[in-house]
Amino acid sequence: MKPKVQRPQNVTVIDQEWSFHWFAPSHLVQLFIFLAIDLTLYVGVFRPLLLGSAGYPQLFSTFTWEGVTSWSQINWGGVVFLVFVVGAAIWANLWALAHLLNRTRVRVEAELIRVHMGPIPVKRTPQPLNRSNVRQFFVSRRDVPVGRAGTRRVHDLMVLTSDGVAQTLVVDLPSYVHARDLESWLEETLGIEDHIVQGEADWG
Repeated sequence: MKPKVQRPQNVTVIDQEWSFHWFAPSHLVQLFIFLAIDLTLYVGVFRPLLLGSAGYPQLFSTFTWEGVTSWSQINWGGVVFLVFVVGAAIWANLWALAHLLNRTRVRVEAELIRVHMGPIPVKRTPQPLNRSNVRQFFVSRRDVPVGRAGTRRVHDLMVLTSDGVAQTLVVDLPSYVHARDLESWLEETLGIEDHIVQGEADWG
């Protein structure tokens, strides 16, 4: 028998839509760290690069354009590294903003189930699922690598289709409780009787 769960505080159900806000208190720490990195990059790299280094601590002196009069004088290794740093900073800041602003929304329509994650597009939105193709929902658990040796446990909501194929509906739900609450809501909304599926994650 699957356990009943209490709806998490960051989950909202309005009409035919279930949604949860990605934000958690730990994300504030992450945001402040990225802001500090952004400030360091601005003072040490971008301002000296664009306006010259006078009066500012230039952390990466190879990035200045001062005195460069030909292509052969450019430090291309430094340029490539700068592009990498800028790209990584943009991607990290997008993730920080996503954790602050994004919601995952699951909406049941007349014929389709739609999933949307936004407004910051850092995760791929799955294709709409036809309601008539659903046999059962279930929760899947997996460990994703974090850093060099760590892992983070995440939960996905899966769907077993009418032809017996298991596919992912919503990825990276923050806890079993979120995934189970979404599963229960979808089954109640669609009138599907709850059954245990082989390989389904339990409470543990």
